Amino acid sequence: MTKEQVSTNCLKKMFRAVKMTYPCLEFTKQDDWYTKRTWKTKQEAAFRKWMKPYIRKHLYLSAKQADREIVWFLLMWGWSTKD
Repeated sequence: MTKEQVSTNCLKKMFRAVKMTYPCLEFTKQDDWYTKRTWKTKQEAAFRKWMKPYIRKHLYLSAKQADREIVWFLLMWGWSTKD
């Protein structure tokens, strides 16, 4: 599986968490689309918990590398947290 396919699957999972379907071209064509939705801290934690073994398996990363990738992914595309 390519890194692009893994990223797409992670985005699909992230969008499902806020009751959206990815890709949603009309939505993602907007500037700063990733700032337009929020999720709860628990939702983000559950996503991180799901994402870590997923990217470790498909991108052959160590735990430390996976943690770093998750941070970058969420920094670039993650929803804002709101409790």
